[in-house]
Amino acid sequence: MSTHTFDSSLQKYHRQLFIGDIHGCLRSMRALWDKLQVGPTDLVIFLGDYIDKGPNSAKVIYQIQKWQNEGLHIICIRGNHEEILLQSEEQGQEALAAYTKRMKSTDLVNKKGEIITSIKKWLQELPYFVASEKWLAAHAGFDLRSVSTMFQNEIAMLTIRNFEYQPTVAGNRTILHGHNPMPLTEIQRRIAQKEKILGLDNGCVYKDSAHDMQHLLCYSFTEGKLILQKNIEH
Repeated sequence: MSTHTFDSSLQKYHRQLFIGDIHGCLRSMRALWDKLQVGPTDLVIFLGDYIDKGPNSAKVIYQIQKWQNEGLHIICIRGNHEEILLQSEEQGQEALAAYTKRMKSTDLVNKKGEIITSIKKWLQELPYFVASEKWLAAHAGFDLRSVSTMFQNEIAMLTIRNFEYQPTVAGNRTILHGHNPMPLTEIQRRIAQKEKILGLDNGCVYKDSAHDMQHLLCYSFTEGKLILQKNIEH
């Protein structure tokens, strides 16, 4: 398993696109992808939580794998739901069955009661964070008490909320994350004010929530532009 990805060459891509929590919302993800028109000069970074709650956890992963196999430049970060799924299987079949039933993601499990092999291998290889010269990306954020905790505290990368920006520790880089659903107006305000911590989870999976939620978001870092797709799941 790769715990992280750091590559200074990531800045070379024409567009660096960050996509928030999908949670099994396959139709919404495909619709957003169509809007993006991703090409060979783009880099796409998914911020984790591909699975659970929504109707098509396995198909979301299969679709992302298909895009990866087409040669597009895609990095997928591990979310807390991917981590919990893997931990559930380690606890035994009963724990896995209970978790996937509760999270409406039984499509991730084969007839033997195990995580589908190709999905499990993909999940195990997901990094906890990605770092470049201008930005840092993790599912939930970073423990910014020090440089060492920032890059070593994997629990924080999966679950932290409401952390304060520390420019010296972060190297003045923008932090992009998902995990914590926020109203669209708040996300747009932070982008407009060029804040250094940008959350991109607008609660797409919560289709019946307030109008200011329920969007799948993509932020183009190079353009400073937010692209929206409202939940269109059945």
